[in-house]
Amino acid sequence: MNCSNQRKRIIALAANALDPDKKRSLQVHLRTCAKCREYLEEISTITENLRAVEIRSDLQASESFHHKLAARLRTQNSEPFWISALSDFRALLMSNPRTALATGMLLVGALGLLLFRPAVPPINDVSPIAAYQARYAPLEVAPSISNYQVVANHSFELLDELLTIQGTKTSPSPPIYTASTLSLAKDLE
Repeated sequence: MNCSNQRKRIIALAANALDPDKKRSLQVHLRTCAKCREYLEEISTITENLRAVEIRSDLQASESFHHKLAARLRTQNSEPFWISALSDFRALLMSNPRTALATGMLLVGALGLLLFRPAVPPINDVSPIAAYQARYAPLEVAPSISNYQVVANHSFELLDELLTIQGTKTSPSPPIYTASTLSLAKDLE
């Protein structure tokens, strides 16, 4: 048996509040486990001391004492956070339904924002070549030695690509001069 699971049963046994079947199985465990027997002795001592205390009805605990005690008991509770939060929400729902409804709507909205936020497209390539292409691809690079040096400093492949693109461009055809156009040009002057 797992001894950490037996602590609640041991406390119930010390307070004489355990079912007979569970009491028998716990007593079998206590015969073999020294740590649980020691824990039962401690709890039994505490239980006996509490029974010996005179209960006075004239003592009043302050409101802050109750809040502090409840907070301490919650922190010592071994149940997961979401279970205790759910029980707190149920208590809020019973005591103040409007506040519980508003809180629930706020939580659902926050969860929706977390789950359904817009996806950011992944960055596949962050190489200098890709950065240069993204920056200079839409721009026309003027064919000059200094521009070619800048491109070559980034990558020779880009320089080769740029020169290939510029070499395959069809430039506007130069004007064709004939004898008739030359005579017209002389008349215009």
